[in-house]
Amino acid sequence: MQTLTSILPQVEALGSIDWLSLLKTVLIFAVVIFAVGTVIRMILGKGSSLTCAVSACISILLVYLAAILIYLFLPDWRAELPQLPFLTVDAQHFALWRLSDLTDSLLYASVLKLAILAFLVNLLEVLLPKGEKFSTWYLFRTVTVLAALAGYGALIHFLDGVVPELFTLWAKPLVLGFWAVILLSGVLKVLLSIVLTVMNPIVGALYTFFFSNLLGKQFSKSILTTVILVGVVEALNRLGATQFAFSDFSLAAYGPACLILIGTLYLFGRFL
Repeated sequence: MQTLTSILPQVEALGSIDWLSLLKTVLIFAVVIFAVGTVIRMILGKGSSLTCAVSACISILLVYLAAILIYLFLPDWRAELPQLPFLTVDAQHFALWRLSDLTDSLLYASVLKLAILAFLVNLLEVLLPKGEKFSTWYLFRTVTVLAALAGYGALIHFLDGVVPELFTLWAKPLVLGFWAVILLSGVLKVLLSIVLTVMNPIVGALYTFFFSNLLGKQFSKSILTTVILVGVVEALNRLGATQFAFSDFSLAAYGPACLILIGTLYLFGRFL
């Protein structure tokens, strides 16, 4: 398995950008995401699985920003913070990984971890109240972000201890196999008639769990969320927005960047 030590020089070789550039990148991202969300709303209607998946993407970006903020201002908590997928954080800077530099084992391990985080965020957004006013909405979204970060760290630590091969030897077959079962059950349900589905209870049961059951639906939505986020990572690499030095940190840029994401997430919840 390719280690973080081996990919770190490759990450550091990428160009860094300042916080003003980060702010511009976040603003562009928010505009694009909201435009895409509007199109999805027009085609699929309010509250579709795809819209929820995009909303979860924004929440996960807030999880990343929260982790970076904790790392920067609460050094005593650094050892407790989990390593987030496709991200390296140290005392000097944080940097995104370049997907083309990753081996299959490290790529699929990161995808699996991202899918776990996406599942937790999607589940929390369903279980927690939406909040009628902006203040209560913001409170519950903050709880979502912090609970997702804490839950992700605890779950990854538990899985590493119980099944150490999960994020090494088993990551690729698990991601491809599990996702294939979910997608295939959805496709078969669409292609087969109601009679054939009734005659094949396995297909019906799988479809019901992954597309109708509250818990199972979060697995299918987590696929969409993960795929979108991997695309975001690749897009940021192509834009050159890959690493940021803490020495260039500015609340004047970081604060608005968070506000833009929060505002985008709020608009998603209210209008899309």
